[in-house]
Formats: sequence, C-alpha cells, structure tokens
Amino acid sequence: ICGVGMKVTSTGREFDYHQISGTSMATPAVAASIGLMYQRYRQLNSNENPRGVLMKSIACNTADDLGNKGPDYIYGFGLINLRRAIEVVEQEQYMVAEISNEEENVFTIEVPEGLSELKIMLNWNDKEAESGVIKTLVNNLDLQVTNPFNNTYTPWTLNHESDKVDDVAVRGIDALNNVEQVTIDNPVAGTYKIKIKGTEIAFGPQAFCVSYDLIKPELILTHPFGEERFIPNQRELIQWEAERANTSPFKVEYSEDGGNNWTVIADNIAANKRHFLWQLEDATVTNAGKIRVSRSNGAEVSMNQHDFSIQYRPENMTASAICDGYIKLKWEEVPNAKHYEIQTLVEGAMYPIDVTDDREYILENNFVSGEKYWFSVVAINEGGHKSERSIATSCVASDNGGCPWGADGKIIYHIPQEDGRHLTSLSIDINQ
Repeated sequence: ICGVGMKVTSTGREFDYHQISGTSMATPAVAASIGLMYQRYRQLNSNENPRGVLMKSIACNTADDLGNKGPDYIYGFGLINLRRAIEVVEQEQYMVAEISNEEENVFTIEVPEGLSELKIMLNWNDKEAESGVIKTLVNNLDLQVTNPFNNTYTPWTLNHESDKVDDVAVRGIDALNNVEQVTIDNPVAGTYKIKIKGTEIAFGPQAFCVSYDLIKPELILTHPFGEERFIPNQRELIQWEAERANTSPFKVEYSEDGGNNWTVIADNIAANKRHFLWQLEDATVTNAGKIRVSRSNGAEVSMNQHDFSIQYRPENMTASAICDGYIKLKWEEVPNAKHYEIQTLVEGAMYPIDVTDDREYILENNFVSGEKYWFSVVAINEGGHKSERSIATSCVASDNGGCPWGADGKIIYHIPQEDGRHLTSLSIDINQ
C-alpha cells in the first residue's frame, strides 16, 4: 500500500510549517487512515477492536490501483482510499473465519448489475518462519472465485526474479504470499462463490479474512466536501474519484453563489487525472462556494454537498508581554471582518476565549513569568462565518514589558490581620 509523500505540508520542529517529501510523510498518512478505519469499526461494533489482518485486507483491497494493472513492486496494491475503505467497513463487506489443513470454506456474495470492477482479497497472519529458509510462507491458503457462469478466477501473481520485477501481474496459484487478490472487470451480475482452501497448514487452524469491494462507474468529488475555509490567492487541490477505465476528459467549475452561476476553472482535463490544482487568485470572498466536476461528455456531474467559504485570514499577528500578567495581541485588519475571535492553546488545541471588534486585544490571565504561551485569531464576517485561523504566535510572559498604564501597582506583601482596635489599619508594601 502507498500514500502521498511528495510536497506534503506538515508541522516543523520549530513550531512552524514545511513542505516535506518522503516516507516520513506517506507513512503517517497511511497510519492515520488505518486509525480512522479502526475508529469507525469500533463505533459500529460495540467498541470492539477489529482484527489487524481485517483492516489490512480492507485497506489493500480498496486502494486505487496505480502503475501496472493489478499489484506491482512499485505501488503494491495502490494508493490508499480511505473513503472506499470506510464504506466497506460500514457495509460489512468482509468475512472472518478459520480453516484447517486441506479444508475448504466457501462464501457467496451477490454482485449487482452495472459494476465496473469487483475486487476480492484474502489475507491471513502467517506463522513466523524459521530463520534462513528460502520460502518464508508457512501456512499456505489459496483463493478462487467463481462467477454465475462457472468461470473461475485465480489471484494476481508477480514474478520475483530480479530481471522480471517490472512484468505485469498474471493470474495463477500463489504459494509465496499471505495476501491474495482477485479482480474482475465489468463483472456479470449474480451469485459469486469465494472458495478458500487450506492447501498446506502445518500449524492450525489458521484464522483468515476475506474482504470485497463493489466498484460502480461513478464520478465523486472528494475535495472540497464542504465547510472548508479557503484563503484568497492560495492554491487548493480539487480531487475526485472515477473508475480506472474512464476515457472521458473532465471539466471543473466554480460557483460563488451556492450553485446559481458557474465559472469554468479548467476543461479537457485528461481522463486518467483525478485532481486539479486551483489557484484562488480570481476567487471572490464568499460563504457559498461550490465546486462542480463533470465528465466532458456530460454523462455525470458531482459537487460538494455543503458550501465552503473563501475569506481572508488575519495576518502578521504579534504577541508581546506588556505588564506582569498581561499580554497584548495585534494583527492586520481583515477585509469584510466584523469581529475577531481570540484563541489560545489549551491541552494541544486552539481554544476560543473571547471576541472583539478591534484589531488588538489585551489578555490578563495570571501568566507565569518566563512561561511560553500561544495565541491565534480568527476573522468573523457579518454572516457569522469564520476564516481559517491565523498562524499561531507565541509570547513569553514577563514583568519587564512596557506597560500602557501610568503605574502598575502590585501587592507584594501584606501583614496578616490581627485582633485589636489599634491594629485596624492594614500595612502593605506596593511596587510602583
């Protein structure tokens, strides 16, 4: 399985942002996707954790195939597709069972009409092999799929010889791997038999899982989905999904009034493309943004379900300690902003603490001298819609800042109250 690892924007080590490439970007994206699959499974199954082998099977089987058709040594089973994986979890398109040596398990699934592809995957956690052996597969299971006309399909296999690793996968019996996949283009409707055979199980019974994905020839806009907060003059990646066999170019349009009027952003986008980088330099400030992607032949159209907004965010925010216990925030005026929401970092998240109509704000919060605090501000327009927050700014609390007031009186010591008429006056020392 693979994830996006080129020019990914992420946080830096100095409380900043960077564009970084490599497995350090791709790996956490895949891991986080699997984490969301776990979360959704737990929500649907009384907080029970799924088997790891099941999550792996679903993630690999629902991936978008890249490179050579079928699995290959560059992309594996393809680019992880979290939307499809979650749908398989929600629709329970999987089976979990056990099998012993030379035993056969048969499952049936109903395949509807009009699919562009059927994908079925077998996966199991094999017993560890002895060190130094040439073949590391210990328990060997085999997958076979039969359609309603008794046509049989075996899994895709790759040639592992060093001069054959670029060869396209071919169907055959796999005796080397614990992940096997069958894909069928334009499958006929009807009942399919999935046969799992315990060909060689030295240590059993062996638990396994089967997952399947029913892919329709549909066009789906995946970003923006809605309620995003975009910034004028920046770039956003418009993304959509369509079947691999698509041959029609795409068109992308933008509406600033909720879909009443449309402007073409790009036309005649190649049929194998699934994204377009949109430069928002001509985009108008709006709370009712929509994107529409369509096949150029007019067959299908898809747009975001909920409106997104395009608004300027506060820039060049500063935070400075002005008095003992006080911090002053300032930022540039934001066009169309009526109010500003002040945020501070609380337990790892930016938390709103107040709203102001001004472009500066003084906080009093018993700040500890020498401690670092983080702040941000969000612009709010007349309709109550919020911008993306400003890049957070830090400030070290101090009692040496320039106070805006004539005198800063602070009680540094007081004499405890005592009984007696002659002690009714309270003596204090103050630091001016």
